[in-house]
Amino acid sequence: MKSKEFPAMLSRDEFLRLATLAGVQEIVGVKVASKEWEQAESHKTEIDQRLSALGLLSRKIIPGVHRQMIDTLFRPQRALFAVRDRPDIGRQVLVFLCRKGHCILHSFPKAGQHRILAIRPHEIEALLGEWFPAGEGMTNDAMLLSEVQMSELLATESDEMPSSLANINPSLARKFWTSLQTQKWSGSFLLLELEDVRVRDAESWNAWSSGELTWVGERYNDAGVLRLVCGGDRFIGLRRELVRRLGQYEEIMRAYALSDAELACALTLLNRRDLAGLWLKDASTQEFDEILQSALQSLQVRGLCKVSPKGFPTLAGDLEQALAPMLIPSMIGRIRTSSRRGHRSGSIYFIKNRSFCAHFERGKKHVFECGKIASLPAYLEGVFRGFGAREIQSPKSAAVSLQTLTDCLEQKGETEIEKNLRDSGFSKGVAAQLAEDIQRHEYRVSINGIFPSPANGQIPAIPTLFLLKGSKRDWLFVFPDAKANTTGQAMQADRKILLERLGDIFNYPA
Repeated sequence: MKSKEFPAMLSRDEFLRLATLAGVQEIVGVKVASKEWEQAESHKTEIDQRLSALGLLSRKIIPGVHRQMIDTLFRPQRALFAVRDRPDIGRQVLVFLCRKGHCILHSFPKAGQHRILAIRPHEIEALLGEWFPAGEGMTNDAMLLSEVQMSELLATESDEMPSSLANINPSLARKFWTSLQTQKWSGSFLLLELEDVRVRDAESWNAWSSGELTWVGERYNDAGVLRLVCGGDRFIGLRRELVRRLGQYEEIMRAYALSDAELACALTLLNRRDLAGLWLKDASTQEFDEILQSALQSLQVRGLCKVSPKGFPTLAGDLEQALAPMLIPSMIGRIRTSSRRGHRSGSIYFIKNRSFCAHFERGKKHVFECGKIASLPAYLEGVFRGFGAREIQSPKSAAVSLQTLTDCLEQKGETEIEKNLRDSGFSKGVAAQLAEDIQRHEYRVSINGIFPSPANGQIPAIPTLFLLKGSKRDWLFVFPDAKANTTGQAMQADRKILLERLGDIFNYPA
């Protein structure tokens, strides 16, 4: 596992002194006695010297390069506790902390030691996979037990199956009891949502594995009843879901690749079976349901779908938020690109002033890139890679009709294109430059905006944009609508101009 810029092994006194310097007296995941604070304070001069030698302190101030990680360590927004018990090793604890997309691992190699390590979400998932291995395999076996019954079963030393399992299907009861007796590992997981080190929300799970079978337990209701589910896929999906929620995926730009069936399943879980049918047009009703069931299992393994304690499947929260603009769009942008690599088309769905969801098909996958509306400019700069990076050679714009531009893009010869432009009113110099870039372009893009529902029966006019990244210059064509005879403006553009014009369509703060 590779770390980023913040590995540190701290003694207890060093750790507590760092907490004091960070201005906190309560630490998530660590119980501290008052005498420990007093002891660290009494030796602060010596401890500060050690922290300075580690690069964590400079003139009694935490260096800016480490401030983000120190804030994550002592003021996390989310925390995941993973506790493992193994017969050959004993009990071990990992604490993962996250703040504003930055994650760290806090572990305890020995008594009085604190190991702090910057870590990425995919590294967390890999580490949990190593600590809690489970083979894939979906089963529908589930049972309900009270927490009291479960505690009694765990404390039972007899090999005989307890009478408390007599009212459960014998085969399932035997499978359950055997897995408890032959555990390779057991684990407990606690996910906390925090504000100023205070717990706002908490969820917990338990799991264990006999090697062959893996079980997951979660609270079924407030009366202390547990729902126990058998299946490696169930646990693998839970593992991935925990990392997604810890990493605050719903707060950042994120991407998903879904098959036709997975997309249809996700839309069905969001009560949009009408949209789901668009991706499985040729399936009969029976085939449709069978495909959705298989896709549901796939989403569950990927951590994109979970099963509630009462047995109902629900979409992961971040994916549900990501697809929301597709379900209730305020506006839709249609994007078509053309280059030597071929043609692509896709859509960007918007919920005004809130979020967006871009949807493109790549091969047999639906790729969704989603985020809050404030992330849209950065996303579009990535889509139109390199556009507007060149210096504008001429700030003047020229009038052009949409029909003229379309004709020029379809013509093959540079001389013919230049003549067409000059006949439409372009100056000789601008016509020559534009003809050259049309003939030798890297890519071109058309962008149209549409409203899903006309206002008062009228379809409001939304600007249409064309982007042309030429061999030497970048051009932007702006038209008030998409009618062939409409007249717009042709201009060279940089990034600022591009984002301003895109804002006219997508209505985000430029």
